[in-house]
Amino acid sequence: RTRWEMEKEGLFSLEGCVEMAWLLGLVSHFDGRLPSGETYSGWVDSKTKSPIADLDIKTQYETYILEHTGIRLVEPELFGGYSPHRKLFYQQVSIDQEMKPIEVSKEEALAFRRQHGDHCEVWDAGADRWLVRLKKGAQIYVPKALQFDRLPPGGGATGAGR
Repeated sequence: RTRWEMEKEGLFSLEGCVEMAWLLGLVSHFDGRLPSGETYSGWVDSKTKSPIADLDIKTQYETYILEHTGIRLVEPELFGGYSPHRKLFYQQVSIDQEMKPIEVSKEEALAFRRQHGDHCEVWDAGADRWLVRLKKGAQIYVPKALQFDRLPPGGGATGAGR
C-alpha cells in the first residue's frame, strides 16, 4: 500500500503515514488507562506515551518518515547503463507512400529484406554500397511521445548481505 502511494503520487496518504509511523516504531497502539486515569484507545507517541490523533500523525511524523524511508530508484550503473529517463516506447505505423532510398551496409540491407519482404527493394549500388527503399505498406516502428513514469527497478537493496 505505502509503496504504491509513493510510486504513484510521491506522497503518503493519512493512512499511509499512520502505517509507516507504526512500522517505524514512532507510534504504538494503546488500549487502556492513561496516567491521567482517562480510558483511551488509539495511537500514542512511542517515546512520550502521549496520545496522538490519527489526523496529527501525518503532520507530526511525515517529514521524519520521508527522510528515513524511500523507494529504491534505478541506479544505471547496476543495470548496464539503463535509465528509465531515457526509455523509449515505439508504435508500429504503416508507410502510406514509397520512401526515398537509404544507404546501408550489406548486412543491414539483407535484414531489411527479411523483415519487409515485398514491401522493400534492396540493391547493390557498387563499391560496398547498398541501397534500401521501403514501399507503401511497409510496417516500421517510430518513437512514441510518451513519458515513462516507473522509476523503481524491482532490484534488491544494494546494501543487502554486506
